Amino acid sequence: MARTAKSSVTITGVKELQAFLKDQICEKDLREATGALRAGSKKIATDLLLPELVRAGNASSSPLAGRFGYTASAFADRIVIVKVGAKNPKLSNFRRGKDAKYRTGMAWGSEMGGSHYGTPRTASGYWVRPLVTGTPLFNKVQDAYREVIADILRRYGRYT
Repeated sequence: MARTAKSSVTITGVKELQAFLKDQICEKDLREATGALRAGSKKIATDLLLPELVRAGNASSSPLAGRFGYTASAFADRIVIVKVGAKNPKLSNFRRGKDAKYRTGMAWGSEMGGSHYGTPRTASGYWVRPLVTGTPLFNKVQDAYREVIADILRRYGRYT
């Protein structure tokens, strides 16, 4: 975690972020600041990522992806977290093979493909990985997360 003269933050990891916040925020405000970080992370996931995941799932060539796009859920944590397959999608008419016995296997298959999932196997992903890597959405999420941290430092920082 590094802080430049313009008060921008470079995020390198959760442990570094925690240490940085402990250094920058008074002990009495740390719990409230961490709550604000968790709420901000969940808002980013809900507002930016979830609608795009549903859209990407529906547009994917993987027949399961459209169903699993609607299962994505945002979680409140120190970083932006979205889980796919957190709810049971309607999976009627899909063959469940040995490696597709459970919902997690089906979610994996909707992204990576395979004979049981109606698409060829791929290492590059069908809908989640292409959405979050190398697209403007990734930069939007990063910028929003940096803004959440900057806002927390403005409100709770001991050096501002």
